[in-house]
Amino acid sequence: MKELQVSIEIEGKQHLVGSIEGINCEDARFRYADEYLCIAGIRSKQIYKNE
Repeated sequence: MKELQVSIEIEGKQHLVGSIEGINCEDARFRYADEYLCIAGIRSKQIYKNE
């Protein structure tokens, strides 16, 4: 099985978003990292609060 980690930049810092895992492109799956879901949840609450 192969694994590719996916990161994004938020405010100048790299954050792990998740990983793509699989043997080939037909069975590849994306899995969100717990740390990203926490960051995304906090940021979305801040965005909606400001609207």
